[in-house]
Amino acid sequence: MLNKIQAADSMLVEAIKEFRNDDSQISYIKSILLSGAVIGITNPLLIEKGLETSIGEVANLSVSLSHNQFNSHKEKETYKRRTISFLKYVYNALKHSGVPKDSIQPSDDLEIECDLKTEARDLIMHAKTDMEKLNLSHDDLSEDLLSYFLELDFEP
Repeated sequence: MLNKIQAADSMLVEAIKEFRNDDSQISYIKSILLSGAVIGITNPLLIEKGLETSIGEVANLSVSLSHNQFNSHKEKETYKRRTISFLKYVYNALKHSGVPKDSIQPSDDLEIECDLKTEARDLIMHAKTDMEKLNLSHDDLSEDLLSYFLELDFEP
């Protein structure tokens, strides 16, 4: 039986290794996809516990910096969702081609302009923060991941 927390642990370790060991586009792409998959496991668990996700915290900060320019709670939540979507844009763009709801054909959606290294670093940090927020026991985490977590001033 596969435990998704253990899978997330392994994927985050691999994302960090890829990021650190090779300065190539494909390594950054692997890091982005692996970190995004970790977030896909951790975010629902955090929400279930009533905790905010790392990306959600950034979106909340963006909302608060908007100086209450919203006319309703619905507008505020829409802005927050759009901010979260923006923060996950590169991850989602790497997973899919085409945007049917916006009538964008797959063949018209084959290029992404971004800084892959920055995107990989940011998603690794969000995934790391979310794993930490789950407050798992050390028995639930691999030695490799714990060693990365224990590094001072962790930078991927």
